[in-house]
Amino acid sequence: MSIPLTLTDAARARVKAALEKDTTALGLLLRLEKTGGCGNFEYKVGYVHAEDKELERIEIAPGVALYIPVADGLRLFGMTIDFVTDKVGNAQFVFTNPQE
Repeated sequence: MSIPLTLTDAARARVKAALEKDTTALGLLLRLEKTGGCGNFEYKVGYVHAEDKELERIEIAPGVALYIPVADGLRLFGMTIDFVTDKVGNAQFVFTNPQE
């Protein structure tokens, strides 16, 4: 199953930059953690250093991959990922998920 995700140019550039810092990584991992409340999720980002059958690989640019746990696929379906910097210089990924 291919999970339809949209990454803005800024998010794609940030993923690429992160992978350039860890040249042993195959890609970045995006996973969900359940927090309290009604369907709210916390998104965790990390590195993937080995292929895993429980992870789906999504190529977001040539040689740049995002990995999603297969179990999280439906909850990430149609999500948009952006990377923004606010007025005081705080930079972060912003996740817009229609499933929440």
